[in-house]
Amino acid sequence: MITSGDSIQAKNGEKKSMEKVQVDLDQNIFMVYPRQSVLVTSRYGDDVNIITVAWTTILSCKPPMHGIVLSPQRFSHELISKSKKFIINVPDRSIITQVVQCGRLSGRVSKKFDEINLTPIPPVALGEYGPPRIAECPVHVECEVKQAIDFGDQTLFAGEVVACSANANLIKNGLYQPGLFEIPYHLGGHQFVFNSLKIHSF
Repeated sequence: MITSGDSIQAKNGEKKSMEKVQVDLDQNIFMVYPRQSVLVTSRYGDDVNIITVAWTTILSCKPPMHGIVLSPQRFSHELISKSKKFIINVPDRSIITQVVQCGRLSGRVSKKFDEINLTPIPPVALGEYGPPRIAECPVHVECEVKQAIDFGDQTLFAGEVVACSANANLIKNGLYQPGLFEIPYHLGGHQFVFNSLKIHSF
């Protein structure tokens, strides 16, 4: 049995420390980082917003459902609560500056598409007044909210996927190829890492 101060022998002969220390509870979030960063678009009436989100999850395959977690203080929370629609836009490394800016600016006082030079394009399935996709993002997942559940100081929006779209070069024989572009992963604060484009099979 390994105790908190033991070490293990690696295959290359080196010893790897297994010493453990207790960490403050407020660090729990960052202990499951890095997490993929996406840009979520929302719209209600004439109000359109983009928010950078790292708290996302797949909820179900049948029906296909994705979840995003937002604070009620966020403008996007208000828009999604009213419209019951959102789009997950997956950015690549080329727009990492805009990804950071979307997390800094408030949609209540900023028109983010204009201010940070991103291009809105219509959704596939969410209608004329649905939230826009972001042209500069390679991948888009359109969702209709089926349930919103409050957990502590956050809300989980559970959205059923109604359409998916992607840059044509990322689709081969009908299958999405995620290893063809660099995806940002949030480390905390304004720090990010990117997926390696080298694919390993085990």
